[in-house]
Amino acid sequence: MEEAKVINSLSQYEAIQFFLEKANLVQPGFALDSQNWSAVVGICQYLDGIPLALELAAARLKLLSVEEIAIRLHQSFHLLTGGGRAVLPRQQTLRASIDWSYDLLTEPEKLVLNRLSVFAGSWTLGAAETVCPEGEVKEAEVLELVTNLVDKSLIVVEEETEKKLASPKRLRLLEVIRQYARERLETRGMVRQGRERHLQYFSNLASIAASAIKKTGQVEWFKQLEAEHDNLRAALEWSLSADEADLKQTGLSMAYNLHWFWYVRGYESEGRQWLERALAVNVFPAGTYPPELARQRAMALVGAVLLSWGQHDYARALQTAYESLELYRQLNDKKGLAIAQGCVGIVLFSKGEIEQATELLNAAVAGLRGSGDDWYLAHFIYLKATSLLRQGENSAAQKYYEESLAIFREWGDQRWQGWILYSLAHIQISQRAYSEAMRLLEESRGLFLQVGDKRGLAWALQSLGSTAIYLNDYQKAFSDLQESLVRHRQQGSKAGLICGIEWRAALALAQNQFEQAVGLCGLAQTLRTSFTGRILQAIRANEKAILAQARSQLSPTSFEVALEQGAAMTIEQIINQDFV
Repeated sequence: MEEAKVINSLSQYEAIQFFLEKANLVQPGFALDSQNWSAVVGICQYLDGIPLALELAAARLKLLSVEEIAIRLHQSFHLLTGGGRAVLPRQQTLRASIDWSYDLLTEPEKLVLNRLSVFAGSWTLGAAETVCPEGEVKEAEVLELVTNLVDKSLIVVEEETEKKLASPKRLRLLEVIRQYARERLETRGMVRQGRERHLQYFSNLASIAASAIKKTGQVEWFKQLEAEHDNLRAALEWSLSADEADLKQTGLSMAYNLHWFWYVRGYESEGRQWLERALAVNVFPAGTYPPELARQRAMALVGAVLLSWGQHDYARALQTAYESLELYRQLNDKKGLAIAQGCVGIVLFSKGEIEQATELLNAAVAGLRGSGDDWYLAHFIYLKATSLLRQGENSAAQKYYEESLAIFREWGDQRWQGWILYSLAHIQISQRAYSEAMRLLEESRGLFLQVGDKRGLAWALQSLGSTAIYLNDYQKAFSDLQESLVRHRQQGSKAGLICGIEWRAALALAQNQFEQAVGLCGLAQTLRTSFTGRILQAIRANEKAILAQARSQLSPTSFEVALEQGAAMTIEQIINQDFV
């Protein structure tokens, strides 16, 4: 009876509860009893209640009795903690438990565990089956060996955030296990071998994805690249830090293949850093590039143009575009030359140099027709249409938008379909067909959400909010405009913030909130002093109209005070406002 009370009392301790929970996963029905309680208490004491150590010990119930585990742990600690007094006791204990668990592995299991340490974050079984096989470990054996390591709690199977058919499970090592396995890999002198196989796998993945994210199925590919982003970063870091030219060139090619993913998913700053670094370590004196490297560099420059342009760094984007143009000329690559011309045209258009931009965009479209690259062709047809739209040629713009849309639908590129629907909505707005515009914008927003295009979503929300003003739906207008401001701020889009604030001013004016409308214009003017994008010219006429109407309703003093106070406001103050 007394022993039963002791066992019941022991069951209340957190460490013992944790051990019993993990033990039940291995040996269902395992519980404290008169035979095992002393051994369980001994294990928990020896392991200082460290959860990871307890989990590793419980995993051994597949092979050993709880009494045997207690004895072996005690022997292991006695040997380890006799030296290294600079190490904290808890760290000594954890190290001992991992040492003990590692020593019980078979040699192939040890090799697989060590090689898995080259992964960053999580990975799939397919990736492990490519990176781990070599020597004693065959590809066909990896599944069983990984399963063994999962059973022994050395590999963690990640919880799925959403149930997806045919979606591979993701696996990972706890960081302490990964570091331990990396030490063992270094001891064996096999780190370089593992890193190169890791680089090869993720370089191939990036190459396949570069095409796949433009086609049907792009949503899943974007998600896959997002899931593998840590591994992609690790592979890039390894290749660009290497001394060998071929590894550096692999990094250059890989960075180019990832540029569209970085752009669409809002990683422009990071993507620019990788591309700039890749270009810097793959540089030769002018005119001395080997043809293949010159081609890779020209392509990478195209990717760098997009990312710089996306952040409104037009000076750098133009410099990069011209360098790409020159390389393609040297290579006599007509398709590449057309793409580079289009890149120069995009940047000049954004700077407001419409005539020269239109000429280059026309040249890009003409050069790409019949080239076999319909995706880039559709891209520049879209931009040509946008140039026409900005010049008020709506009918011609709509014709080219529809041509571009047909190509992107054939490809299955949802992201570009979203942008074209967004642009077609603005033609409807110019014709005061607001309900049709709202329908197109909602469809556009849905596509951006599916693909994860953060920039597109922010602009679609802004257009939904501004169109709602025309429909007198002020609550929706406020809600959508506020969300777009939050998203533009997260992405660092000053153009988006300025446009959004101007539309907030228009909303305030529609509600006869004249001082607030003037204040918002004042804030927009302050932000505009350090920005010279072409997009702002389209909204200045609206600002003048807002200020003129508000001035007619306010005294000169009230108007100037509101403008001055607005100029001193912050974005955060606007975003934190509630709808009244």
